[in-house]
Amino acid sequence: MDISTLSIVSVFLSTMLSLSLFLGYRYILNEAIKGVNYISFSLLALALSILPISLGYTQTSCNVIFLSHILYVIAFFLLILGISFIRLPKKSVTSFSSAISIITLLFFTYFTLIQPSINARIEIRSTFIIIMGLIGIYINKNGSVKDKNAPLLLLNLIFTVNIIAMMLRLIWVYTETPITHYLNISEVHKITYILLIVTTIAISFTVFWLLTERLISKIHNASITDELTNLYNRKGLKEFLAKHLPMKENTSISIILADIDKFKLINDTYGHDYGDLVIENFAKVIQEQCKNNEMCVRYGGDEFLIISQTSSLEASINITNKIQQSVSVQTIGSITYSVSFGLTEMTVNDDWNSLIKRVDSALYSAKEKGRGCLVQN
Repeated sequence: MDISTLSIVSVFLSTMLSLSLFLGYRYILNEAIKGVNYISFSLLALALSILPISLGYTQTSCNVIFLSHILYVIAFFLLILGISFIRLPKKSVTSFSSAISIITLLFFTYFTLIQPSINARIEIRSTFIIIMGLIGIYINKNGSVKDKNAPLLLLNLIFTVNIIAMMLRLIWVYTETPITHYLNISEVHKITYILLIVTTIAISFTVFWLLTERLISKIHNASITDELTNLYNRKGLKEFLAKHLPMKENTSISIILADIDKFKLINDTYGHDYGDLVIENFAKVIQEQCKNNEMCVRYGGDEFLIISQTSSLEASINITNKIQQSVSVQTIGSITYSVSFGLTEMTVNDDWNSLIKRVDSALYSAKEKGRGCLVQN
């Protein structure tokens, strides 16, 4: 293919992918994720930067070519900005990316309007992509958002391939004779347009992949979490048990079953809104006291389950005592409440049914003893 055909294909694909990305994240994913719009505009700016070449403007109009280079720099700056917003690196690179972009524009200005040189512009463009590629890899590796490894590896691969290709192009243009007509450049330079097509497709695919994985994770987390308390629900408990039972050797598992005393009376006296406030308050107390390896579950309406994988039985008793002390000073409006606890430790002969039956029996004993206490079984 000649340069004109390759540039036309690049313009068409970049435009279509820009629209797909922009409309996709707004209407398919049904939420505005900051950063995706920047990548969408990046692909559109890239298409516009290549458009003059498609129309034959390679030497005849310096102003058009200069505008093309401005759009090219803006495209890659927006791409890095978009990825930065999506991955949220621990240290922002926006200022550094802005500085590199401004310096690149100054060089483009000189070698387009003052001292025109096709070779120099190719060298500048190649160096710019190398630096931006390295920044992109840095952002990916230092992102604070937990994403799946596969799409991140693909994105890093895209950047790496572009960095290597631009290094080779930089060496090639430095050693070859000065280019007098851009449309007659060698096959090595034409390969960069093919790489550009592959890159735009791969970046769009990777962004959709990342966002889809996040959406799936969000839906899954919602399905295993209680909406009122943000603790795990029974489905979350089932997933936990599937991973951690049967118990491995040298593993200690103890469980605490807690029940808010006279919760029905609270609902009947003050209303269900206040009942929900009590539930939320107790869930918050549990979360504050269980900060290590405990799993907290809303087991039923006013029943809560705490599973500890590593703590000793004494440590679980200590956690229960701290929860009791914290509950004793809690007030919701004029409401005070107490909680009964059952505690047991899993043995190698236990399955989940026998374990939950034993701790439920311990909780029942606590209720019979006058409530607001702990019974170990």
